[in-house]
Amino acid sequence: MYVIGCLEANEAGDYLAGFFAPLAFLWLAAAVFIQSSELREQRRELALTRNEFALNRQVATEQAEAAKAQADAARKAAEMAAEQTSILRDEYESRLQYRALEMFQIKLKAAENALRAARFPLKGQSANVPATFDLDNLKPWLNEAKNEIDKNGVLVAPTRWPEPAPIEKAMRAIRALLDEAIRHFKSVSEVEQARHNADLQKLQERVERAEAGIGELARLGWSADREAGSAEA
Repeated sequence: MYVIGCLEANEAGDYLAGFFAPLAFLWLAAAVFIQSSELREQRRELALTRNEFALNRQVATEQAEAAKAQADAARKAAEMAAEQTSILRDEYESRLQYRALEMFQIKLKAAENALRAARFPLKGQSANVPATFDLDNLKPWLNEAKNEIDKNGVLVAPTRWPEPAPIEKAMRAIRALLDEAIRHFKSVSEVEQARHNADLQKLQERVERAEAGIGELARLGWSADREAGSAEA
């Protein structure tokens, strides 16, 4: 301070500048060194970050490939399950159709046998009618009824006709068997329908003829009420 006090202003300024210039240079050098070190650390961190990003990208790629493989496996499993389901459904439908065909044949044969066996004994004897009342062939009975009406104005005497109640009951049973056969027939395959359609139609026609014949006889006056009235008379 004594030296500075003895100097003039410009000389003091030069003195101070000469004194602090090395300090400023050292300060600048230290700052540069510190910044260089910080930049080096930042570059190292950036490199590590890039490596992390690269690893993350690799992991993400591997995960995407694994997810794709899982999706492919799930798709193949779904296709296999769908194929197995289709096979099981086909087998189930095949069993259903086989069962339906079996039941159709059973009911059709039962209806046919019931219609063929539906013969009822007469309450009396008549030379103009068959020995039994046959549901599968009512034509002689229709002719006999019409002839009796033409001659006497009334149906044949009740002693020469079977009871109508069991015949109507048998007809209902035959129709029920035929309806069950038709219901099962609708569930069989088209190939089996084509094979058995003729047999079904033939039996349907026979049952319809029998029903029509029973209806015609009832229209002509053959019924339980009519016979009861005739018996009382």
